[in-house]
Amino acid sequence: MGLGIRTALGSLKRRVQRTDEKILAAYLRSHTVRKLHVGCGTHIVPGWLNCDLASKVPGVFLLDATKRFPFHDNQFDFLFSEHLIEHLTYEQGRAMLSECFRVLKPGGVARITTPSFEFLADLYKKQTGDLEKAYIDWAAATFIPHAGQSKSVFVINNFLYCDWGHRFIYDPTTLSYALTSVGFTDARECALLSSSHEELRNLENHERMPAGFLALESMTVEATKPR
Repeated sequence: MGLGIRTALGSLKRRVQRTDEKILAAYLRSHTVRKLHVGCGTHIVPGWLNCDLASKVPGVFLLDATKRFPFHDNQFDFLFSEHLIEHLTYEQGRAMLSECFRVLKPGGVARITTPSFEFLADLYKKQTGDLEKAYIDWAAATFIPHAGQSKSVFVINNFLYCDWGHRFIYDPTTLSYALTSVGFTDARECALLSSSHEELRNLENHERMPAGFLALESMTVEATKPR
């Protein structure tokens, strides 16, 4: 790599760091209840510090979920991550959850929404409901038209191996174990958009799919950092 390219990259990195410092400082100044959104994509949630590895949306704090989070210990009250952890290996996912634990305050709550392995297993059953059949037809037509037929086996293989870079799909028991193994307690499954904590309600980006499909393919687990 030439000196000019290294200099330009170094200058870009410093500008990004300064921008992130300003975003974080402004958020911390204006919020007494601090909420961290990890892996926001284009789904910007008001009142949260929205973070992603790369985003075209202004005001997003750049964060690589496979590395140590650039935040102090015990800095946030709530944490939310939707459809991110499945793009990491299991060990990377546990490391991410460990960082979530570190940056939450004692008593803080993490909410993790991710595709459900149970959904895929149920999708393969011969007897499926109207919603499952509609999901199979939609997924086949949208993502794998070359298959030439709407069959769950094509949809499942595409879900696991092809379009989205999924690395590990959890079931509720495994995700709960991963959370408690890094220190969380009281891991419990929740319905999409619902929570016993007002701050964690209505967060998932359910409008990005036809009605009912995100709830069908997803599960949500919340867990608490002990006081």
